[in-house]
Amino acid sequence: MPSTAPRTFPAKPVAIATPLKPLAVAAVAYAVQIYADFSGYTDMAIDAGRAHGLRSQDITAAIGQAQTEFSTLGWEMLSKTPLPTP
Repeated sequence: MPSTAPRTFPAKPVAIATPLKPLAVAAVAYAVQIYADFSGYTDMAIDAGRAHGLRSQDITAAIGQAQTEFSTLGWEMLSKTPLPTP
């Protein structure tokens, strides 16, 4: 008995040819957009800091000091804290 239902899909799958050049251009454009966004936000943050009287030397010194304090504190806490035994 033949089927009376309509055929929804073609008998053979059809290959969809997507050219790679537009995809490559889109990927590069997206990378440039991400770079420009982060660069712009960084410039705004630096200028906002300057407007409040911060200089980049102060910021880098504070970051270096915070990293030193964190690494020292972390090792001290690790060496002083006993490991729990099961």
